[in-house]
Amino acid sequence: ISFGSVVDVTSYAIQDPKIAFDSNSNKIVVAFKEDNPERGKALVGTVSGTSISFGSEVTWQNSNCFPQDMVFDTNSNKIVLIIKDDSDDDDGQALVGTVSGTSISFGTKVKFTTGNGEKARMAFDSNSNKVVIVIQPIVTTYHPLWERLVVHLYHLEALR
Repeated sequence: ISFGSVVDVTSYAIQDPKIAFDSNSNKIVVAFKEDNPERGKALVGTVSGTSISFGSEVTWQNSNCFPQDMVFDTNSNKIVLIIKDDSDDDDGQALVGTVSGTSISFGTKVKFTTGNGEKARMAFDSNSNKVVIVIQPIVTTYHPLWERLVVHLYHLEALR
């Protein structure tokens, strides 16, 4: 194994970085929360040999939020990002992104769960061409099913 050089991408503190590979454009996408001011951002990276370069930052939310997961939908050639939106009662929301060159643009957020966006994870099922989101429900009192699994199944069109 060999490693390339470290690239310092931001000059400020970040939280919760997520990464996905867009096989259509052969680019990586990194989404994260900027700490101060609190907002969601993304970068598109190009790998060449053992080096990587990034395009300009894109802000996908101007308020407090936490990226939870990100996948590439090979059917529609889109990035899907799910977040916990602190500015909207911790709702779980999804955004669909399109990579163009060294930039990415995101559509409108779509809520997939109310007040329970933390610890959400997802996968793209290429057999059925659906994004599958799993969440661990947040409960305030003990219940035997407190760690039950909740699964949401989405067509990408529903997230646009």
